[in-house]
Parts: sequence; C-alpha cells; structure tokens
Amino acid sequence: PREFETAKWVLSVNLFGTIHGHHAFVPQMLKQGNECHIINTSSTLGFQTPNGNYPISKHGIVAVSEALHHELTGLKSNIKVHVMMPGIADTPFQVNIGNTRNQHQTIVLSSR
Repeated sequence: PREFETAKWVLSVNLFGTIHGHHAFVPQMLKQGNECHIINTSSTLGFQTPNGNYPISKHGIVAVSEALHHELTGLKSNIKVHVMMPGIADTPFQVNIGNTRNQHQTIVLSSR
C-alpha cells in the first residue's frame, strides 16, 4: 500500500539517515579522542507524538540521540550529542510528501 511506502521513505530519510550518520562518524570520533559534537536535527514535533510518519520520525531522532548520549557517556567518551529542534519550515519534503519515492529524492536533491 502507498501509505506503507510513504512511511518507509519518511523513516528512511529522517530516522535512519540520522542512524547511518552515527554509524559513519562515531567510530572515527572515538578513535580521535578529542571533544566532538554530534548535532542531530529533529523538530518541535520531536517533543510530541501526534499521528503521522513525519512526527514519529522526528520523535525517533530525539530517542536515538538520547540513547547515543547515554551510550557515549558510559564509554566515558568526549563526544557530546545535541538535538536541534526547529519549528515547522516550508520545504519540498513537507510539501511533496504524497509523491513517489523517486520524485521525493529528485525534489530534495534539487533543492540543495
């Protein structure tokens, strides 16, 4: 169903994009041993749990960030984890949420 594909795409971009970033950069940050900062971008919707894929993905970013913070604290690392919580912005991602996955990727990439 289309709703499932949209949910999968939104979670893939927002939540799993954040997780993949952690997997890509945290090991190198740990090796360096210097003070480092990870800044994840959520949304004011990350403090709420309303219905919908987008708010769920943003709430998930907050949860993943908190979990990473506790994991890194347990390792006594010098890595700090922050979450930016901007308000709602008019972006191609939000406007075109109903399009197909390929159309989303084209829109998001062309807006950079």
